[in-house]
Amino acid sequence: MQKIFIKYLSLVMAAAIISMITVSYILQNHNAQNRMKENSILKLNQIALTIENNKKSLTELNEMLDNDYITKAKTFAYIIEKNPKILQNLKELQNIKELLSVDELHVINKDGILEYSTMVSYIGLNFKSTKQTEEFLKLLDNSSIAFAQEIQPNGIEKKLFKYVGVGRKDAPGFVQVGISPKRQLEAMKQNELQYIFAHLPVEIESSLFAVDAKTNVIVAHSEEKYLGNTMFNLGFPVDYTRTLEKGCFFTIEGNIKKYYFIKQYDNLLLGIGQKESALYRERFKQISIVIIFFTFIFF
Repeated sequence: MQKIFIKYLSLVMAAAIISMITVSYILQNHNAQNRMKENSILKLNQIALTIENNKKSLTELNEMLDNDYITKAKTFAYIIEKNPKILQNLKELQNIKELLSVDELHVINKDGILEYSTMVSYIGLNFKSTKQTEEFLKLLDNSSIAFAQEIQPNGIEKKLFKYVGVGRKDAPGFVQVGISPKRQLEAMKQNELQYIFAHLPVEIESSLFAVDAKTNVIVAHSEEKYLGNTMFNLGFPVDYTRTLEKGCFFTIEGNIKKYYFIKQYDNLLLGIGQKESALYRERFKQISIVIIFFTFIFF
């Protein structure tokens, strides 16, 4: 009788222990996923804030430099107004260029022809001949305005350059200063998503990525091999946005299973993916402790 009692008691205890371990397993899974979502929201908000701050800093830098370059162009125009003969002296133009801390100086006449310049090979250029230079012809119609052009390849050598122009007061036409935009280009680089992702710390076996919400193309990824792919090419379903906003598992490239979570920011989908083994690393430890504890109680 005692043996039968012990037998059935053991069965009941074993069933109870297995049930408790199963419940603990499910709870550990749920908690791991919730922790991942909470940490992901914090990380993605940090990325979004970094992007926003970088954009603001870049805008402020551009405005400050544009104002500075316009002042340099006006200074050049004023020097010419006071001493037009200086245009005949290339050495003096080079000295003015150094004094203003710019890379090029140009003077364009009323017909839109580059007449004087510190770049001798540019002299004679018709500003109507290239799309880049054509934008400055508006200064011929209104000499009171100043124009700071966006950084772009120039019309002759196709090198990235910044040009700023103002109208002349002493004669029809306008002057131009040209600057190699190293500082602005460096600031623009730091605002690129791939640059941001490359300098953000990532948890072990995790990856950060950004997707263009309109085209579904991956525009930034902590693993560069995925850049340029669409989410569909990697095996994500058409409605992946709605699914990943809640957090779920997906397997890409046939064998890489990760838990993904995304959050939309303007026209970007910012996301995090973490391998299943990393996500549930703590679960294994907790379940092992539970099993050892209940096994001890059972015996």
